Amino acid sequence: VLNQLYARRLDDTVTPHRSSGTRKRNEGRRLGCCVSVSSFTKIFAPGVRCGWIHAPHFIIASLKNHAYIQSQGGCCPFIGEVIYMALKSGLLQSRLDKLCHSYCQRAKILTNTLLQKTHLATSNETTTVSHIRILKEPLGGYFMWIQFPNYVSSTAFLEFCRSKDEYGVTFMPGAQCDPFSTDDARADDVDELSGIRSDYFSSCARLCFADLEIEDLIEGGKRLVIALQEYIEI
Repeated sequence: VLNQLYARRLDDTVTPHRSSGTRKRNEGRRLGCCVSVSSFTKIFAPGVRCGWIHAPHFIIASLKNHAYIQSQGGCCPFIGEVIYMALKSGLLQSRLDKLCHSYCQRAKILTNTLLQKTHLATSNETTTVSHIRILKEPLGGYFMWIQFPNYVSSTAFLEFCRSKDEYGVTFMPGAQCDPFSTDDARADDVDELSGIRSDYFSSCARLCFADLEIEDLIEGGKRLVIALQEYIEI
């Protein structure tokens, strides 16, 4: 689903490829078994519990011939017909285009907010320089991956933000997004597949920009920058 929501820049020049896998043969064995399962819930309407599958055609054929599908005439036939008409009429594509445009704008607004200097409204007005690094600016979707200075633990910083009522910001600490995390991992361990050090995620965080009004998104970005500055100065 997120692939669909990343599908365009504002100038409509970038469209990523989906990796659904293709059928190949190697000494009689079938290869290319990557399966992508997506949903219309987040690209059409929240109440639409219907989706689709991208997979090599031999996997799709197996699913189509499954007894559960054959005996019921398909899953959620009524909603399936609604989605079919939305696809056929272009309604779903129009909806998706609007979402892509909106999320791309939000990503750009949050990027600019986090990277610009933030003026503090105090008696002696000062300027806070952002210590936040955006590793790759998102083109859309829901989330942004950011990095704090290496000596900042995003988990500890989150607790600091939650303890301060004047900030009211939250995020997901990077450690919770670490697919290679183990209990006995050392900070200088390097994952063989990704080449990423074990301590990399500890200074990172995931921000969500999809569910806030633009004004709140800007305000939240500014508060995060200011909160980080105060945390570093402690």
